[in-house]
Amino acid sequence: MNRLKAMLYKEFIQLRRDVMMLRLLIMLPIVQIIIFGLAIDTDVKHIPTVVFDQCKQEESRELMDAFTATNYYDIKYYADSIAEVNDKINSGQAVVGVVFPPDMVRDIKRGEAAQIQLIVDASDNMAASSAISTAQLAILQKTQQIQLSKISNRE
Repeated sequence: MNRLKAMLYKEFIQLRRDVMMLRLLIMLPIVQIIIFGLAIDTDVKHIPTVVFDQCKQEESRELMDAFTATNYYDIKYYADSIAEVNDKINSGQAVVGVVFPPDMVRDIKRGEAAQIQLIVDASDNMAASSAISTAQLAILQKTQQIQLSKISNRE
């Protein structure tokens, strides 16, 4: 233990003598934090997406347009079955799968909540959380537009 104390004492004496080394020890971590803080971008955009549209009506197309307008989703594939959606996600060709049920428009017209399935590959946590939150926002905005159009039609 005495050897360690003696070595630490010697190093601190050396730091006091060598001002340039002291500056480097203080400035290098600060510069690295600034550079890496500016260089790292956690905003994930252009996520490859596969869509299985069982509804095939205007509302589902408008909702997919709202998804792509966010620039977070790039629709790469249109699937014909849920198995194809799962295959695209499992193979890594797509990160997000969107499934529209066949009775989505009927539920919307009745004023009920339409169930849209969002399948996300969560191996990349940042892309998964970004995809989920962006989908929720896009659906919320589209729902508000539908409600506003219903209110304006009543007046």
